[in-house]
Amino acid sequence: MLPPDHPAYRQALICLERDRPEDALELLTEALEAHPGNACAHLQRGKALGALGDLVGAAEDYAAAIATGDLETAYEARFRRGLVFTEQLLLAEAGQDLGYAIALRPDRMGPHHHRGWARFLAGDLQGAVEDYTEVLRKRADHVATWFLRGRARLDQEDFDGAMADFLVALVLEPDHPEASFHFQLASEVASRHERRAPEPGDDDDRPADWAAFMARAEARRAASDHVGAIADFYGALRHRIHCPQARMGVALAREALKHEASARVAAERIGQVPNDTRAFVRRADALRRLGKPEEACAVLLTARRVDPRDPDVHAELGITLACWLSDPAGALPHLDEALRLEPNHVEARRHRALVRRELGRLKEAIADFDMLEHLIPGDRTLHLNRGSAHEQAGDWEAAERDFSLGLRVVQDHEGLLWKRACARLALGRYAEARADLERAFTLRPDLARQLAGEGQAAGTPRADLERAIGAFSRLRPDAIADQAADLRALLAFVHPPLAS
Repeated sequence: MLPPDHPAYRQALICLERDRPEDALELLTEALEAHPGNACAHLQRGKALGALGDLVGAAEDYAAAIATGDLETAYEARFRRGLVFTEQLLLAEAGQDLGYAIALRPDRMGPHHHRGWARFLAGDLQGAVEDYTEVLRKRADHVATWFLRGRARLDQEDFDGAMADFLVALVLEPDHPEASFHFQLASEVASRHERRAPEPGDDDDRPADWAAFMARAEARRAASDHVGAIADFYGALRHRIHCPQARMGVALAREALKHEASARVAAERIGQVPNDTRAFVRRADALRRLGKPEEACAVLLTARRVDPRDPDVHAELGITLACWLSDPAGALPHLDEALRLEPNHVEARRHRALVRRELGRLKEAIADFDMLEHLIPGDRTLHLNRGSAHEQAGDWEAAERDFSLGLRVVQDHEGLLWKRACARLALGRYAEARADLERAFTLRPDLARQLAGEGQAAGTPRADLERAIGAFSRLRPDAIADQAADLRALLAFVHPPLAS
C-alpha cells in the first residue's frame, strides 16, 4: 500500500490544491508505478485527469479506486465518476454511480443534488424533483437547488410549484441571475398555456397531437413568439414526455427570450447613458444571437461614432462581419484597428488570425497565432488553428507538431487526431497515421461517410486526405514506388475508392 506520507503522493496533493493538475498527474503516475493498485492514488489521479479534460482516463482511475478502496474511498470515487459520466452524457451510468454514493453515505447532499441534474438531463423530471427535495430537507437555504427544482417543475408544467421555488431562490438571493427571469417566464407561460378543457360550442383551435403542437411551436418561434412556442413545446411533451426535439425547442426559445431581454435592457441603458459603449456592445451581441447581424452592425457603427477609440467596439464589429456576415475582407480593417488601440486584445487577435488564414495570408496568420500562444497558453483551439495554417502553407512538420501539442491539451479530440493523421501521412509516417485514423474513426464514425462522398471543398476530410497524399507524392517522389504497397494498404483502410 502507498504510505500517506509518500513524497510523490504528498506533493501531488499540494499540486491539486494549487490547480496544477499536470504536475499532479506526473507525480501520481510515479507513485502508482512504485505502488500499483493503490486506491487513494487512483482516486487523486482521476481528479487530475478530469481537470485536464481526459474524462475516459478519469473514469478508469475511479473504477480502480472503487475496486480496491475502502468505503470512504469508494464513496468519493463513485461520486466523482458519476460527475464524469454526467459530463459525458452517459446519464444512466451517472445515475447508477450517484445512487451507489447515496447508499454509501445517505447523510451527504452532493450525490442527491448531482443525481437530480443527471435525471433532469435524462428527462426524468419527477426523479429530479425528488432528489432536489431530498437536498432541501438537509439544507433549506441551498439556493441552486431551489432554482433547479423550479426548472424541473416548470418542465413538468407545475407552474405554481415552479414559481414558488423561483420565489424562494429570489428571497435567499435577490440578485440571482436566472431565478427572476424564470419566475417571469413561468408566470407568462402559465397565463398562455392551454390547460382547460373546451366547453361545448367553444371555437377550440388547440393542436390535437404531437406533430401539430410541434408544427405550431416552430411557426411561433419563427415569428419570434417565443413564449407561445414554449407553451406549444410543452403541449408536445404531454404527448411524448421524452421527445428530444421538444426539449431542445424549449431550451432554444428560453435562450431567445434571454437575448431579447438583454437587448431590451441594453437599449434602455443606451437611452439613459448615450455614451456607454459597453451597452452598445451588449445589445449588438444579443442581436447577433437572435439572428440579426445587420442590426448588430448598425448598433456597433453607432458606438464607433460615440467613441472611436474603444478597441472592444472595433473588435466586435470585425467579429460580426467575419463570423455572422461572412465578410473576412471587410472585417480585417476593424480587427487591425482594435489591435492598434489594444495590442493584447485576445479576441481581436484570435479572429484576425482566423481571418488572415481564410484570406490566404498565412505567414501573418501564423504570427498572430504565435502571439496568442503567449497571451492564452493552453488554449484548446490554438494548436488546431495554427496547425491548419501550417498545413495550408505546406509545412507538414510544423502542422504535425501543432496537432500533437493540441492533443496534449485535449486528449482524444477527433479533429486533432484526423488532422495529425493526414500530416503524418504526408510525411510518410504510415504506422502512426494509421493509429491516429483508427482512433479518429472510433470517436467520429461519420468520417468514413464523409470520405466516401464526392465533396472536396477546402477543409473537408476528403480534401484533407487528398492534399496529404499529394504532398507526400511531391515531397518524396522517389519513395512512392518503394512504399506503394504500404500506401495502398493504408488507403484501403481509410478510403477504398482512393486505393485503386
